[in-house]
Amino acid sequence: MSKPYKAASSAGAVALVLSGSVLAAAPAFDSWTVNNGTIAGAACGSGALAGFSCGTAMTDLGFYQRMVTETSTGQQYFQTIITENNATAATAIALDALVFADESFVRTGNVSGIADKQRISQVSSTTTFKASTTLSSGWAGESLKLTQGLKDTFDNFQTDFIFRQEGNAAQNTVTATGMKITAYVPIQGSDKQDFVLVDLSGDYARIASNVAAGKSTVTIPASPTNLVMSWTNDTVKGGSASAPLGVIGDRIQAVWIGQDLSTIVGQTFGFTSYDNKTTAANDFISTFSLTNMAAVAWDTGVWGARATTGAISDPFQPWP
Repeated sequence: MSKPYKAASSAGAVALVLSGSVLAAAPAFDSWTVNNGTIAGAACGSGALAGFSCGTAMTDLGFYQRMVTETSTGQQYFQTIITENNATAATAIALDALVFADESFVRTGNVSGIADKQRISQVSSTTTFKASTTLSSGWAGESLKLTQGLKDTFDNFQTDFIFRQEGNAAQNTVTATGMKITAYVPIQGSDKQDFVLVDLSGDYARIASNVAAGKSTVTIPASPTNLVMSWTNDTVKGGSASAPLGVIGDRIQAVWIGQDLSTIVGQTFGFTSYDNKTTAANDFISTFSLTNMAAVAWDTGVWGARATTGAISDPFQPWP
């Protein structure tokens, strides 16, 4: 093992085993570029690293580590970046195309926690696979985001998976969870199949519903009366060390299945359902159509985009 890797392992191990937790903001991710394995960190003092100063970096092919100091507080962080030895990415957007990249910030002192972002990408003439993980714990907060997408143009298939969870470190409480699974299969011509499942709880259901608190509803028009599914939101977003979370919001789920085979067999099918997994009252509604595959009463402000159908993207938008 080279000296830089030994140094990184020692520094990271020591920082992670120390106890205690004080919330703080780490420097921003993705403030770096790489050219054929040579990594260059962004200059401190401006842009994404305004308010920070930087020490001299230890470098090797595919490796970069430096000390980043917040000028207003003197708080220091080890910034460590690892890529393939021949990696090249000139912009933050291009970092998503790297075969492998990992960036972490470890805070010095008597604190535990880490801020880490890792991404993997494999691209061939017919297949694109991308995955990323962003983790914050201890001093960096409590959050986890997993993103995975696969697009196969040879077999005409695409699927995306997103999972996200937020927590309140001071209360040791999960304040929000969100999951989204999509699958899209173009069959022939305009014929296609779509599937989307979204599962939300806590702050994600509350934020997405665009209300401060109380009840939210989704309605499926039906004759002679409407079908309504309602849910209760958090009364306090996220909570704090001194403020209780109040009423924890319900867990809600939406499913949409669409199939258009009008070209092949002259058949179209659509199914939409909404389910409150927490309460029994007004807990489940659904509808289907044999003439239209479109989702019914699908609010993108709550559930996000219905289907990806194009380049792999983050279905969490417009979630925060």
